[in-house]
Amino acid sequence: MAKITAPKPQTTTRPTESKPRSPQTQAQRPTPSGHTDTSSFGKAPKDFSQLGAPTPSPRPQDPPSTPPAKPPEKKPATPPKEETDATEPKKAPTGKEAAQRLQDKDRYIGSVGRNERTREFAEIIQQHQNDPEYLKQLYATLGDKDSKELISSASAQIAHDQKGLYKTDAEQTSALKALAKSTGSAPPNVVNELAREAAKSQVPDAMVSVLKQPETPESVRRTFLNESGKTADKNTIQAQNFADVLNSDPKLIQNYGAELGRDKFVAILEKGLQQPPHNNSFSGREPTRSDGAVKILGQVPDLFKGPAYSDLRANIFRVGANALGDKTDPARATQLEGLKKIFRADPSGIINELTNNSGGPNSAYDDTLQALPKFLRDSIVNGSGKDPGFAKFVKEDLPKQLRAGALNPATAGGKPPVNDHYARTLGSLTGALVGAYGLEIKRTEDAGQFKKDLAETIAGVALAPLGPAGEAGKVALKNFIADVLSSKDTSWTEQLREISAAVKDKAAAGLQNFDNRKDANGRDISGGKDWNTQTEQQFELGYDAILERLRLLSAN
Repeated sequence: MAKITAPKPQTTTRPTESKPRSPQTQAQRPTPSGHTDTSSFGKAPKDFSQLGAPTPSPRPQDPPSTPPAKPPEKKPATPPKEETDATEPKKAPTGKEAAQRLQDKDRYIGSVGRNERTREFAEIIQQHQNDPEYLKQLYATLGDKDSKELISSASAQIAHDQKGLYKTDAEQTSALKALAKSTGSAPPNVVNELAREAAKSQVPDAMVSVLKQPETPESVRRTFLNESGKTADKNTIQAQNFADVLNSDPKLIQNYGAELGRDKFVAILEKGLQQPPHNNSFSGREPTRSDGAVKILGQVPDLFKGPAYSDLRANIFRVGANALGDKTDPARATQLEGLKKIFRADPSGIINELTNNSGGPNSAYDDTLQALPKFLRDSIVNGSGKDPGFAKFVKEDLPKQLRAGALNPATAGGKPPVNDHYARTLGSLTGALVGAYGLEIKRTEDAGQFKKDLAETIAGVALAPLGPAGEAGKVALKNFIADVLSSKDTSWTEQLREISAAVKDKAAAGLQNFDNRKDANGRDISGGKDWNTQTEQQFELGYDAILERLRLLSAN
């Protein structure tokens, strides 16, 4: 029988181009015993390159394989320009097209869409604020209804902004001014209707923040003022709104001071000053602050000059000073500055109008006699350090002027002599200063510094202008007042009575000599003239009237 020989297995060589390429030859794993190096499905061997070659011995340690190359980072592609950019209302080439885009209902959905529409409208207004033709097209195409709605919603969005859209007060102001200016291109019936509605509002109204801008047409501001002036003296918010718009132009202040009549004009200011300007329901930012009334105060001396307006100035001062409240309020700093300007322009006239009841139809007599003490409390007792120049004027310069007028021989023969007027005014000033310190001492537990200042101030006001004799008397009176105030055995009321008696006694000494036509040394100064002055009596009347009305001399 012939011997059968098993055929040799055929080898298949993998094409060269199919050999895997690698920077480094891969290490081969040994073939396990009893396992042929072929796939279980009888297909080509797993490693063609080593087929038919001896199986290599495993290396002591295979080197780490090279990590796969990191694919290059893809740079983010520049996003394509949104198709909606070209259709933004502010991109519209004409006001008509901008309005049509703002009226696209599919563009603005729900409350978010309405807010976005308002914002885009405000952007258009700012962007084209110097192009009235563009804005006329815009408003004409919008029509009355949409124009009114967008102006109203834009004023609210800007006024209530909490540094979201408008990061600075300057940006917020710029937006308000642009909207105000644009109303000149809007239908007059629309903006006048908005003005009348704002005038009737008894709550803070955002539209007022637009109307008070000088860029709003004067005719529109007058529409507001005419309507608001009817009832503004009855409601604090209405009065503040009225004053905010009025303050936009000094000419309007003068005009409405005359048109409304003095009583109505003063009553509106009085109502508007009842609360500080920072109390409103807007963002609290400066551009929307309701501070027109306090700003008007500072313009009074320049807008209402001369003797014909003395009673008006005094009446405005009276309501402004009485509104300062029961204690010094930092929120009323601007108000106080305005009052200081009015007082300094005509101090003698202000004091006389407030304290001397002439009984005239436009009398500024303050029947509470608290206006002057409250003013001096804030400006002198608590404000000397903040404004030393004004403190010097009240404590030194003004008393010298008043005493010089009281002791002027050249006017002593008048009928009545003007000397008495100056003496009474000096007495009122002295009494008001005592009252200012008295109110603060009575209110404060630790009043040591107030008492010290009182002694220094009152002694100076009453006696310093009398020359060397006055200086000696000033030191003596100051020491006397300090001793009285340091006593722990007497009440404040008793101390004040004792101080008042001493002040009147010392101050009256020089005045008494003058009434007798003599100087401080007893020499005749009449020059043969006849006069009938009562400066001593008038000083005491002025001094006592304020303290008695303040009830500082009555028992607690």
